[in-house]
Amino acid sequence: MFIIHTGKNNTKGLMGLWQDIPSASISFSESSEAKQETECLISLPDDPLEADVSVSRLERDLQTKIHALSKGGKFLQQLPVKAELSFSVSSDMDTDSPEIRLQQHIAWLKSGGKDSVSFGWGFSDKHSETVSGFETFIRKIPEFLKPTLCIETRIEESLFACTRAGIGGDMKTLWRLTEEDFISLHQRNVLFTLDSRTALFQLLAQIMTGAAALAVRFSLPGGAITALPAAWRYIQDVMQRAEGLRL
Repeated sequence: MFIIHTGKNNTKGLMGLWQDIPSASISFSESSEAKQETECLISLPDDPLEADVSVSRLERDLQTKIHALSKGGKFLQQLPVKAELSFSVSSDMDTDSPEIRLQQHIAWLKSGGKDSVSFGWGFSDKHSETVSGFETFIRKIPEFLKPTLCIETRIEESLFACTRAGIGGDMKTLWRLTEEDFISLHQRNVLFTLDSRTALFQLLAQIMTGAAALAVRFSLPGGAITALPAAWRYIQDVMQRAEGLRL
């Protein structure tokens, strides 16, 4: 199950939004179907105005991330095939920028995994951390992209509505409460969840094409497979930075 508590920090979740928790029975999901659907839950405050602000913030956050991942993907794909990136770091450079970290990662890969002063001692540990994060990300994808979505909106701890969306576009909604102010918010939550899945597909595409571009561009040992964690880390960094700048 994937969940968003609008009053809590979800930055470490999938797409920096969705926290995954151990799956549990969800509303009108049947146990025989549970393995074939993605369970998503968005918890809202009980004040309608505050809930509206929370949903609007989620929508803005997602659009910011979509724009950032597109920008990051284009950067990876449009690197000149024959030109060389400079791996020297000048005093006026932001050494914590996604671009500098990407350059350091590529240099480390080209060196065969040997630490060097040019990209920082101990980068092997950073690479291991990146690979671990990428593997965690990959493991979550099949859970979030199952053919059927089951989307719950809760007001505090009370179930308000649950919508099941099929792969063919068919939807079925079960309304448990009748607060009129929250009806449109649940509908927006459904659209937000569908847009989140679309964004995840886009992120996967950008990672794969970006990794292929890096592998060709720098003749990386192991090819695109080796570059996948670096491409993932770079786009994640770009999305996180964009979110920080928006705040």
